[in-house]
Amino acid sequence: MRPYQRLLVHIGGARGVGKGTVLEYLSHNIAGIVPLTVVPVSALILQHGKEMFDRDWVELVDGEKENVRRLFVNELRQLPEWIGVLDSHYVDITPDGKILPIVPVELYPLIHCHVVIHCRTSMLLSRREQDTFKKRTLDRRLIERERRGELVIARRIARETRTPFHIVHNNECPGCAAKRLGDIITAQWDISSS
Repeated sequence: MRPYQRLLVHIGGARGVGKGTVLEYLSHNIAGIVPLTVVPVSALILQHGKEMFDRDWVELVDGEKENVRRLFVNELRQLPEWIGVLDSHYVDITPDGKILPIVPVELYPLIHCHVVIHCRTSMLLSRREQDTFKKRTLDRRLIERERRGELVIARRIARETRTPFHIVHNNECPGCAAKRLGDIITAQWDISSS
């Protein structure tokens, strides 16, 4: 039996990289091996904002957004033994191409490992063109900036916090990407229990 432990892995990647698909494969393949929970960060933060202030996220002022983020971080601190996979992003990109880091500083000490799901710009563009339900830019220059921004910010946070950083490629095989991600997570889980 393992001692009490918790492992929090932050998974980022440009919008449309296929994080959701990779994490779905991962959940099916790793279930029963380790206590894995995928945490959809954006959805939870938006829900908390709506519950706390009865307004949509875009209508909240910076101080209110910070309160929501703090609540989310405090909830993560309360969770029992588990492997939490934070389905999130490292950056937002403004319409004019400015990169905005979005991982709350309060979350840094809780994260044990950083992973960016990555693919070619042409693949991102193709996936975004096919997914008309979500409103994402199709500007190749902005897609490339977001893609690079995810890598730069994830590496910076990992370096500052002295935590592992990995890139998982998801160009054509989400099952292969899920296997690679599963290997990273189980290795971190094994390290944390020794």
